[in-house]
Amino acid sequence: MSESPMQNPLSREELLSKYHEVFSGLGHIGDAKIVVDKTVTPVQHSPRRVPVALQKYMKKKILELEENFIMEGRVI
Repeated sequence: MSESPMQNPLSREELLSKYHEVFSGLGHIGDAKIVVDKTVTPVQHSPRRVPVALQKYMKKKILELEENFIMEGRVI
């Protein structure tokens, strides 16, 4: 079996240029690490009411998040 010669790796600029759609948008959070303490018992909090003054804004924001496929759900 013949092995193909290794290609030169792309530079950072070449990589970002060639695959720009992967490294842009709302999903990119940079260098982040989430650490979860597995000894803590998870809890579920009751839903809280949204003040009437903020309901219109909240519905608009939720629809925006759904349109951008950031979250799924229904605005009632």
